[in-house]
Amino acid sequence: MEPPLYRGVTKALMSADDSCCTANPAMLQPGSSVRAFPWPRWVAAGLLFGLFTPGWIFGGEQPSESTLRPTKGFNPKEGVIDGKVAIGFWPVVSDEDRRPADPTGFEVHLVPVQNLDEELIYKAGAWFQPPMGTYRHWMERDGLMTPSPGVVHYEAVPAEGDRGFAMLAPVVPAGKVRLSTDITELPKNGSFRLLLLETSFQGKLAPLEMTRRASMEAAKAGVRMRTGAVLAGIWDNQAGEYVALAVAEVLPNKTIEVRPTPPPPHRGAAVVTLKRPPWKMGTPPTLVAEDDVAVYLTTPDGEKIAADALGRSLARIYAVWLSLPTGPARLTVEAPEARLAKTVDLPLQPGRVTRQDLELVPLRED
Repeated sequence: MEPPLYRGVTKALMSADDSCCTANPAMLQPGSSVRAFPWPRWVAAGLLFGLFTPGWIFGGEQPSESTLRPTKGFNPKEGVIDGKVAIGFWPVVSDEDRRPADPTGFEVHLVPVQNLDEELIYKAGAWFQPPMGTYRHWMERDGLMTPSPGVVHYEAVPAEGDRGFAMLAPVVPAGKVRLSTDITELPKNGSFRLLLLETSFQGKLAPLEMTRRASMEAAKAGVRMRTGAVLAGIWDNQAGEYVALAVAEVLPNKTIEVRPTPPPPHRGAAVVTLKRPPWKMGTPPTLVAEDDVAVYLTTPDGEKIAADALGRSLARIYAVWLSLPTGPARLTVEAPEARLAKTVDLPLQPGRVTRQDLELVPLRED
């Protein structure tokens, strides 16, 4: 087993090319994950792995659509607190210019993977030491945010190289989603939830879904999301299900108001999550066009009902129906490279949102 100080900097997701990780380790470029390998002991090895924005994972082909001023005084040697490694986050100037940019106004959001309802917020462009753990992370400010979240594991290991660990990421236009003023309460221990449905970038997919969970206070103030279609829902933690849904379009630098509604008493609704088949490291999955994937429900009388909204990430496909006839409905997924692992009938109930988490398997086993 590798000693703890040799963990942390990892090879690129779905790529045999190590170029993303051979530059200054104190400024690891986004695009690394999954398979650890030794580095000199002075590397900030407390960061076990990182999944970053797709513009970096896929070689920077996706434009950031934003140009920022370069920052002044960026110095990884300042990233040491009480002799231990600290981390810091900076946006980049643009997709073509990946120097650290002015972080003024940007916040860093860390969500512990053990408690996705919690968000820790830090100032971007400043070094900090969060509690030890594994986090989803992103940056945001008015009108901008990173396109998709990353994952990082932090341990406050000794900074033998006298430097911290900086993370850089592009930013794209963003807006806010605010819960309607006529909704005055959430279910006990419930939350307002958002899921970004548009996670593709010039035909390539984000590794992780952009999701947000907010209290009533935060929902009324507005929750920032990247531009594009989103699923907005009111979630009941006790029941473990959505009680109301809406699909909306986030606009750049605008605040939109959404009013998730439950299905009518005589109708149902559904949210289905389809986990993609696993793939071998170094062999990326086939990323088919949106039109090549169809998800629909078939009622007992033979009516086929396509999903009202379809979302995709590298790991999952999401299908949403806002209004459905009640009773059993057969789920069908049509895709060139995958199928459902088993036959599934959804029990659609009046006035309720049916939720199913399912797995896809390859059409052809190797």
